[in-house]
Amino acid sequence: MTEQQCSQRLNCTKRVQSARTLRNVLQRITKQNTGGEHSGENQAQLPAFPELDEEIEQVIVEFGGSVFPKLNWSSPKDATWMMTSGNLKCKKPEDIYLLLKSSDFISHDLYHAFEKCWPVSDKRKPTQVCLVLRKWYDNMKPSMEFRCFVKNQILFDEKEDIRGRIVQFFVDKVMDKFPDPDYVFDVYITKNKTVTLVDFNPFGEVTDGLMFEWSELHLWDANSDLLPDMRIVGSNAGIKPKSLENRVPFELIDLSEGSALSNLVEELKREGNLQNNTS
Repeated sequence: MTEQQCSQRLNCTKRVQSARTLRNVLQRITKQNTGGEHSGENQAQLPAFPELDEEIEQVIVEFGGSVFPKLNWSSPKDATWMMTSGNLKCKKPEDIYLLLKSSDFISHDLYHAFEKCWPVSDKRKPTQVCLVLRKWYDNMKPSMEFRCFVKNQILFDEKEDIRGRIVQFFVDKVMDKFPDPDYVFDVYITKNKTVTLVDFNPFGEVTDGLMFEWSELHLWDANSDLLPDMRIVGSNAGIKPKSLENRVPFELIDLSEGSALSNLVEELKREGNLQNNTS
């Protein structure tokens, strides 16, 4: 299923700009933020993207004042620590630029998207990348979002009422419409039990397996009658915290653990002793 088809089904997604434009925007913002000896000159010549700003602002207004940004595949969810809200809710173009340039996931999509693909290829950068803006919903409950794994065009088994609704949605809207036989898709079930498509993801380790291990997903035989059950957290004790190691720079984690600070102190001591010995 193409991004355009997804947009038509959801009626809440807009595509903005091309891969070359996005790379230029992120590179210019990153260079400006690195500062350096001529930081004063950089501040006087802030990068400006009036056409892109206008296009993004139009979508934000159309979607009620806030959007969720992503590229074709990934969202900058590892950069939420940059936002005061702690989430990906963006109300202006600057919010989107900040998240995109701070995200390792976005950098991976732009420059290393095919690293774990099979068969192995020398190709690293995708030829087609677009900025996707989706309407932000404040009342979405994470407990009603489900990740579905498809291998060889067969959906992993689901259970009971949820199973029936997701399987029917898969058969009617998704099955045989996606260009690859193996993929992952996320759905959200609303209060009136309507299934809504949220996103597509690659079938592989770059996608979080949640309650499944990728070793078992890869070994799963789509032609077997023994399909994995639907896995749902049964109690608060089973809820896994989000991966905090992906939400702040490594340097900050290292510093918080004390190793970087202790190394700095030791280095300063050595320099001090060296100066005392030479004086």
